[in-house]
Amino acid sequence: PPSAGTDSVMAAERDQERDLRFYRQLPKVELHAHLNGCISSATMKKLMAQKPYLQIQNGMTVIDKGKKRSLDECFQMFQLIYQITTRTEDILLITKDVIKEFADDGVKYLELRSTPREEKSTGMTKRMYVETVLEGIKQCKEEGLDIDVRLLIAINRRGGPTVAKQTVKLAEEFLLSTDGVVVGLDLSGDPTVSFWVIVVSS
Repeated sequence: PPSAGTDSVMAAERDQERDLRFYRQLPKVELHAHLNGCISSATMKKLMAQKPYLQIQNGMTVIDKGKKRSLDECFQMFQLIYQITTRTEDILLITKDVIKEFADDGVKYLELRSTPREEKSTGMTKRMYVETVLEGIKQCKEEGLDIDVRLLIAINRRGGPTVAKQTVKLAEEFLLSTDGVVVGLDLSGDPTVSFWVIVVSS
């Protein structure tokens, strides 16, 4: 027969499962979700399986560490993400997967933030990047997901004034043309980099 210790462990597990269900069912708001930072291990493994030719060293080790990553490993993670998200198809996949996972967690209003990227190797432009994220948001809505998703277009401090101006111009265009889906700008990147010059000159 089960011991008292076993019974208490099983009871604790049941309580934990009950609490998890309760918290998942609570309606939530997420106002600052970094698109690349929210990619799950499952999605990353899907993308890596599509690109076996990359032969990424230690990729699976970094992915499977989850919340136990050191700061250096977090930066490695972002480098890995950039390697496996070079096409518009990749951006569409991560956008939809991230939105679906937030919806599964009971998030009802989500603001994604992302810096427009270009990839010369695949021909993806910054405009195409933003359009693809917006397409992912649109498809999730059409699929009936119970979540309202908006987008913040981010300026990376390290990009400098010229890139910042380009991003502001791009954001302005999408602010006016997306019927409220693009809701503003986000300032991102290394906080030790001086940013006032970029803001003023933009």
